[in-house]
Amino acid sequence: MTPVNKKAHIYSDKSTTKDSGKALSEATQIEAFFKDPNGNVVAYRLAKGQYVKAADVTSNEKGDTSLTETAVSNTTVTTKTSAGAQLYTDNGTTSEIANTKIGNSQQYTVVAKVTDASGNIVAYKLADKQYVKAGDVTATGDGSTATGITETQATGTVQTKNIAQVYTDKDFKNAEAVRIGKDQTLNYTSVLKDGNGNIVGYGFDNAGHTSYIKVADVQNDTGGSTGDLTIAVVPSGTMTVDSGKKAVTVYSDAATTKDSGAKLDTSYSTWAVNQTAKDKDGKIVAYDLGNNQWVKASDVTAGSTSSVTTGAMPTGTALYSNFNAATIYSDPETTQSIGNLNTSYDEWSAFKVAKDANGNPVAYDLGNNQWVKASDLQLQKALNGTFDANAGTALYSSNGSLSGTIKSDGLYRVFAVTYLNGRQAVKLGNDNQWIIAATGDYYPA
Repeated sequence: MTPVNKKAHIYSDKSTTKDSGKALSEATQIEAFFKDPNGNVVAYRLAKGQYVKAADVTSNEKGDTSLTETAVSNTTVTTKTSAGAQLYTDNGTTSEIANTKIGNSQQYTVVAKVTDASGNIVAYKLADKQYVKAGDVTATGDGSTATGITETQATGTVQTKNIAQVYTDKDFKNAEAVRIGKDQTLNYTSVLKDGNGNIVGYGFDNAGHTSYIKVADVQNDTGGSTGDLTIAVVPSGTMTVDSGKKAVTVYSDAATTKDSGAKLDTSYSTWAVNQTAKDKDGKIVAYDLGNNQWVKASDVTAGSTSSVTTGAMPTGTALYSNFNAATIYSDPETTQSIGNLNTSYDEWSAFKVAKDANGNPVAYDLGNNQWVKASDLQLQKALNGTFDANAGTALYSSNGSLSGTIKSDGLYRVFAVTYLNGRQAVKLGNDNQWIIAATGDYYPA
């Protein structure tokens, strides 16, 4: 982009109303552009806090550099450092919310991802006018990527068609601090496909480890031979194998052709499985026990599998039984009943959650493997009373994400109670108006 004349002013806001006193005098790379409701480009962003009017410059940029918001579900973020992460009012993360950061002690639910023209995630939306930079947080369960991705060993070459982000995982959730330049040729070692058989990415050797690149960032495959093995990720905690406490050979490849020189420890017999390798007939021929430590299927015995995955609940979480004698089970699949809840109590501490393949909660562990079906418990219950809150106190949505603040001091009516991120919260209005109970005083009706 070049200035039309030597007087192209630089502004500190994207509305180009606050003149910074500086002027653009040479060709400059732009980061993004902004359009009016009619789709006309009205401003360009040069850097954080630096904008120019479109009428004052001539742009020779190619491609759409605007940002796109896409709703996601089942996605949370945590801060990468103890200092927290700054919140912004805009998806370009240029306008900071003064003195407002998300803390490092809890997870925050994401309602939308923000991507640039190349499809790279640059920010996450937590609530209305509340965004964090993607580089400041770690995302879990990113709804931006396809589920059911399989990896097939293959060889060939592809060429990058723009600056391409490199990822450590086949779900494209964890970006490496590396990008590959435009028009670079890569020799791939595997192909990633979604549940419909569409190619979504490629794996390649990156200084001794496998990295991944999105298919959107490369030209069509220029040729190569596809292998017969299909690599599938196994959900955590759902599959094990039994080595019989034998010193089974460990290989560094799924084809089990490269002896790593290691053996399984004879002190143990049960091993968790991270991935499986299947031949063209769908038969499992090898198991990955983590970090590309493969063992032949013929050297071990397949262990138990589960239809659910389990994970920890935030410390301090409680659920409600409505004083019902709900059945207690000894397993997260809720197949072995061992008793019933005491009808003298309504509120129960929850330590783990079991989810089905779609991520829906099916059971909760109330301690010591005492599992109760999710359908028999409630996340919140009705509560009457008033709450004395101070102006500026944070409000949250029912999923635990920040939604705003209390506008003025006063007493507010209470409608319900729940636990958000392990902390008791009361409802002051709709599902975007929950307040942490410890931040004020509750008075029963």
